[in-house]
Amino acid sequence: MTLHIPTNLAVELQKESPDYEFVKNEIVSWFNKSNGQVFPPYDQLSDDQRYDIVVWLSKNYADFAEFLFTKKPTLHPQFHITMSKKISTIAQHHCPFCTDTFPMSTIPIVLPPHSYQSTNAKLKRAFLKAILYRFQEMPPGSHYLGKKVCLHVVFVMAKSRKDKDVDNMAKLLLDGLKDVLFSDDKEIVHLSVVKIQQQDPEEYIYVNIRESNLPNNENVFSEKLHHSFAVPVLDLKDFLEDVDNR
Repeated sequence: MTLHIPTNLAVELQKESPDYEFVKNEIVSWFNKSNGQVFPPYDQLSDDQRYDIVVWLSKNYADFAEFLFTKKPTLHPQFHITMSKKISTIAQHHCPFCTDTFPMSTIPIVLPPHSYQSTNAKLKRAFLKAILYRFQEMPPGSHYLGKKVCLHVVFVMAKSRKDKDVDNMAKLLLDGLKDVLFSDDKEIVHLSVVKIQQQDPEEYIYVNIRESNLPNNENVFSEKLHHSFAVPVLDLKDFLEDVDNR
């Protein structure tokens, strides 16, 4: 038997910014009517009651899943006039996970990318000082100190230069941005890194940063995990003996 989602719940879920408290309470009401229950409002549910609703929703997921998603128009360029246009487009990346909250900044750093692993200590210090100099005149409010952030980085490199690992380039850049653009690496909840190699000798970096709403779980009915894996669960203790014997 097909389960039909209530109209007011379906309409709310398709809004740009749904009222999640309303959504959760409507789900409880929907569950009560469908199952002859009298569960209390969402914020008064016991863990067992919340679990019962999650099981019911999971069992009937296919009947209403389409209402849990909304289409948002995004432009995906098929062709670029120049490499500069391509790089600029990639740098202004739309994040599908972190809401496009403002302020959102796309910041060019006209400095060749360097690798943490292959750069000597003196050049590392120079790189960090250059980053600090670049941001010394940032306007008030353009930094994200004390906030959870989504960070998208584009490293633009000349093909004539020795290739570098993106993780090592990111490590050195993040060291330079810490306490300048954000408080600490732990404040980054989403990190995306792109490396582009091109013919010209010019090299630089783009940093796209925005405040992230990923830590906010108000759009989740139950914050308890409810899943199973069809693969073995790994425990490092099981592998320590092999490591010690090498």
